[in-house]
Amino acid sequence: SLGIELTDTNVQEIMSRAERIGGNPLPWDWFPVAIGGCTAGVSQAIDGIGPFGPVEKTAFPSRLNDALERAKRYKDKF
Repeated sequence: SLGIELTDTNVQEIMSRAERIGGNPLPWDWFPVAIGGCTAGVSQAIDGIGPFGPVEKTAFPSRLNDALERAKRYKDKF
């Protein structure tokens, strides 16, 4: 757990975005990057919500992890 707290409104917005985005938002002509489409979907779904702040769309799990760690460090400062 990253220890990032979300409000009910934050969770509802993330869920709504996830439903709109679907399971793999990257086109198959991006293969092999398209196999990281679920990560791209997560990065889009949490972008700008609550403690996450701006999250760059990425297909790479390590980059998404870096963004989440930055959000946690930012939160911990305040």
